[in-house]
Amino acid sequence: MAMCFVCGSDVNEDDCCIQLYDAKSSICHTRCFACCKCRATLTRMTYQLGVVSKKLYCERHYNGSYDNEDGSYLKELRQLKAKCLGYAVARRKSSTAFQIQVPAEACNCARAHNIRTTHGYWVECWDTGDEVADQNYDTVNGDTEQFRLTCYDQEIYGKCFYGCEHWNYFTDDDVLGPVTVAVKLDIIANREYFRILIRNQTGISHGLLPIGHLTANRYDRDDVMMAIGDAIGLNPPLRMAQLSFSSPADELLKLDQVFIKSELKIGVVYIKAEQSSEEEILANCEHSKAFDEFLDVLGMRVKLKGFTGYRGGLDTINNLTGVTSIYTKWKDIEIMCHVSTLLPHEAKDPQKLQRKRHIGNDILCVIFQEGENTEFIPNSIKSHFLHTFIVVKPICSNPVTFAVSVVSRDDVPAYSPPLSDGHVFQKGAKFREWLLTKIVNGERACYTAAKFARMQDRTRLQMLEELVGGFQDHIVSQQARDMRKLQSRRGSWLPISYCRPPPPLGDLIKDRFEGYDQLSKDFAIAFRSRKLCDITFIVGKEQVKMHGVRAILVVRSRVFQEMLYGKVDVSTSPIPEPKISSAPNSPVTKKSFMKIGGRKCNSHHDILKRASSEGSKDEPPNGLDSTVQTTSSLHNLNSDKTKTNFTMSLFNPEKTKLHKNQFIVSEFDCDVFSVLLDYLHTGTCSINSQTLPGLVCAAEYYEVPDLLQACFDLAMHLVSVNTVCPILLKLERYLSYESARELLQKILATPQILTEQLLHQPDFVQLPMSIMQHVMSRDIQVAEIVKFNALLGWAKVYSHQHKISKVGIMNNMAEYIKFHLIKPADLMRIVVPSKCIPSEKIIMSLAYQADPDSVSDLQQLGHGSDSDQESVA
Repeated sequence: MAMCFVCGSDVNEDDCCIQLYDAKSSICHTRCFACCKCRATLTRMTYQLGVVSKKLYCERHYNGSYDNEDGSYLKELRQLKAKCLGYAVARRKSSTAFQIQVPAEACNCARAHNIRTTHGYWVECWDTGDEVADQNYDTVNGDTEQFRLTCYDQEIYGKCFYGCEHWNYFTDDDVLGPVTVAVKLDIIANREYFRILIRNQTGISHGLLPIGHLTANRYDRDDVMMAIGDAIGLNPPLRMAQLSFSSPADELLKLDQVFIKSELKIGVVYIKAEQSSEEEILANCEHSKAFDEFLDVLGMRVKLKGFTGYRGGLDTINNLTGVTSIYTKWKDIEIMCHVSTLLPHEAKDPQKLQRKRHIGNDILCVIFQEGENTEFIPNSIKSHFLHTFIVVKPICSNPVTFAVSVVSRDDVPAYSPPLSDGHVFQKGAKFREWLLTKIVNGERACYTAAKFARMQDRTRLQMLEELVGGFQDHIVSQQARDMRKLQSRRGSWLPISYCRPPPPLGDLIKDRFEGYDQLSKDFAIAFRSRKLCDITFIVGKEQVKMHGVRAILVVRSRVFQEMLYGKVDVSTSPIPEPKISSAPNSPVTKKSFMKIGGRKCNSHHDILKRASSEGSKDEPPNGLDSTVQTTSSLHNLNSDKTKTNFTMSLFNPEKTKLHKNQFIVSEFDCDVFSVLLDYLHTGTCSINSQTLPGLVCAAEYYEVPDLLQACFDLAMHLVSVNTVCPILLKLERYLSYESARELLQKILATPQILTEQLLHQPDFVQLPMSIMQHVMSRDIQVAEIVKFNALLGWAKVYSHQHKISKVGIMNNMAEYIKFHLIKPADLMRIVVPSKCIPSEKIIMSLAYQADPDSVSDLQQLGHGSDSDQESVA
């Protein structure tokens, strides 16, 4: 028995079928012979078959899709500029200034749906259910149906590009304005494609282009981007996007997320029989039992006062917009309903403004229509924002059954799921799933209407202009920095690789199309072999042997100079002092740059411990100037002064050091020291979240300022809520280093880290007390009772591991909990039974909540009581 090409079900002899000649003689049901995008019925002359996805398209959507192999997306790129200009012109006009094509799903007879025919609106037809395949739900276990939400174009970058290796380029086109282009290599069905995503003020264009259709060197990204820019007709040409303060990928993702809404507010209006005017409809204060049944399907009743979820503009403090409302959270989407009968109103106000100001500003409205012969008039509620209505009528009480109709403005496209089963639904899980999917998809479909599209175009244009302006400013500042580096390099000890422009911070994953520096590659291959190495390091507790080249390590680091050569003669020569303006951003790194001519001795890890014990104690350390230079003195150097040159003379090294070929390194683990050696030998290395804490301290310890700056630049890209706890665990070992303390403060100053998700990480309970004190002293954006529970769970694990009293631990950490902000019920239900907090503190917190003036010593209530006094009152 044959199977349907579209739905996969068996094709019986009695079924009406269509032969697909270009799909290996496959067949499909007549009802399935529809476009997978717009669900328009196809014919034998108009259908197209996607080669990659094996889906059916109409001609319009096939030309814009990336499923074709004939280069149609390349054709779309060449027409992109003209299309975008056409969209911009059309959206600037009024919706009545041009003819709008009515969707194929429009019904010719609105009266069959009890909706009065109104100019400017179209009614969705439910008779197409037998002809058009329902492409929007999957059958699960044969019973329940999961309906699919319409995807945002803005979700494509996060799903297909972000976190993967790709290129981000930009330009400020003479006609289109700011444009960004993202390109990534994809392999689909054993064929290579360029996945392309283009942003401009009118929207997003996304598609797949076979590699062979571009006349460019696929391994040269500049050549590929030039070919794409030429196909679109961009002028000036595309340039790589780079930012100094953030990753271009992060900023582009933030731009897209502005247009992705996870919070919706909708209107729900109750209409009695024979009501047609706005005044009559909004004057209803009571509703029927059938309406209550429908509200139970839509969501749950919540009390507005003190409500912490999405409120949709309703008052949650003084009940000024009603006492209760209908709310639901479904598929991570929060929906707040403006129910007409639950909103307050004044009887003397004929316009019912208290209700109209909420419902009239919604985009989608659900109409509950009583009465068999009562027709709904779409323009009965005057509003510039209401664009689509889902009309629900009760038709039976046992079982509870509803008839559903949909009416929208002409510029709103059809949205899924379609009406089926004669547009009649029984109350239950399937109807709720269908209804909520219809509501969310309807709201998203309205965003493409001219009114809302113009708003999004303005917002997108402003954000793109700001982002592209940042890209351009970075290029100008980078060119200036490169010039300063080249001018100041003469006589400097810094390696040649330091003078190269750094790669963009967003390229965290190595670009497979960008050629490696051949010299660094040769060095990396050579030093992995022991043949060229002349010294060995015994590293870490495991005593792992690692090898290096003495001469290279001495040139790259002053610490290795003293370790490997000992006492040496130094020559002085007047060389220019590096300018403070070109120094890296990190204060720790600035100090390292100041140490080129003079070293500031730190008590934590003084480098003199590595120096030879021979020689007079009155002499300055070998190779170091005894004078401590300050920042102000760096600005006031006279031209006739000289400083100690780091370039050393190797004629007089310590013979005992030269004969020594093995050195013990106990300060750092083998994985950290291995990365450090790679960088010193080749100028490149790979940094990840596991090696970052130790590598920061190793760069400070061995005085490698360029590596230290790179670690700080990449820190915020490697640290996330999921990786912060392992990083903090490793940092605890290195807190004696100034760079580790600075990195800790930088991590804990990030608001995205200090969230409730941090407290629920598996490794959170493994943090040591010193780190925990730093974390809990920060302003974590969670309720105090949540912070207390997390601290209590940590204390249980810590007391078990260290065999100390849990009560003593909690007494030490209690100062970081604001007990006066915890509800009295939670204090008595959770805090008191824990038996870890003194009863005096709990009694004082309860007294403060009853009367703030009754407590004189606010510091006993917890950390930050002074700042919270006004909010508690």
